[in-house]
Amino acid sequence: MTAPRIGILTFHHSLNYGAVLQSYALCRVLRERGMNAEIIDYRPAWTRRFYFNPMFPRSLHEWRRRARFKGFLKGLRGFPYYSRHQLKFTKYDLYIAGSDQIWNPDGANGYDPSLFLDFVRSPARRVAYAASASGAKALHPGSYPLLARFDRISVRDRHTQDLVAPHFSGDVSICLDPTLLFDWSSIAGDLKEAHILVHTPRLQHKPEMSTAVRALQARCQLPMRAIEADGLGSIETQAIRDAGPAEWVKAIAQSSHVVTNRYHAFIFSLILGKKILWLNRKDAFHKVYALLQQLGIPITPEDFSQPVLWFDNLDYGSIQKRLGKLRSQSLSFLEDSLKLVNQLKWGDKVGDQANRRTAS
Repeated sequence: MTAPRIGILTFHHSLNYGAVLQSYALCRVLRERGMNAEIIDYRPAWTRRFYFNPMFPRSLHEWRRRARFKGFLKGLRGFPYYSRHQLKFTKYDLYIAGSDQIWNPDGANGYDPSLFLDFVRSPARRVAYAASASGAKALHPGSYPLLARFDRISVRDRHTQDLVAPHFSGDVSICLDPTLLFDWSSIAGDLKEAHILVHTPRLQHKPEMSTAVRALQARCQLPMRAIEADGLGSIETQAIRDAGPAEWVKAIAQSSHVVTNRYHAFIFSLILGKKILWLNRKDAFHKVYALLQQLGIPITPEDFSQPVLWFDNLDYGSIQKRLGKLRSQSLSFLEDSLKLVNQLKWGDKVGDQANRRTAS
């Protein structure tokens, strides 16, 4: 009997650190459990316009950065598909949609039925893992019948759970972002705590933010390094312009504090035990607030009305205990989902069909 093939459909074709790292983590977690999993290399037009415009890098730094992003997922992706209509030619026994904000119709991707696995045909199984529509007021109506076709669904936050539950007959579980399931120690390396890292892409400047960052710099008397630092005015930083995903993780690992407005930078700061200066974004409220609640970190929605939040006295012992329990629950969801493939009859699996054709 051949091993079942698993295809992961998510955001991965980008120059966004969080998107690439969450797709990498989910694929690696499945492979570590002996699964024949790969990322479906879906490259819709919006990703090419949003992340790869211009098509050719204009500097050596940007060329090196793109090469590092591409190399990070080497061996984890299948054949590239440039339109959603090409996805009907994929052949997997189990399709996993997620993680990340793949179901947010207000995001850069808009509503894409492919991310609800509309192209999948029986007997292949459909599962959503930690999918999110964080920040959206509602799902696109076209997704309602597609949600009903899933075999199992988990989402990343309670807000998405409330949006999805009315359109799915089964339980809608809440699971951790895949980056919280993977052991990053081999990539992070030595935790030197030698600098302050700033990662604030597309930050909308507020004076209170710059003031807080300057105060942190004056207090710590450490060099301030930056990967995609926007919106902080004249604050001096040492720019790292060619960082790929691995270099980004190492930069967080080697810092004492992380200044950020990005969800996955917040996650990796928690994973690696850092002090965090969070610069608020309205569109990040639901996902960051949900994560803090899951980890038992005292916070209220009213706190997010402030432009800056300090997380410099976190009880990482308690956080790791909570994370351990949540990881077990999330991994159990994945393992139970993988059992769906075992319910397929001989001859229904992609590999069985290939073997049958060869034998004939």
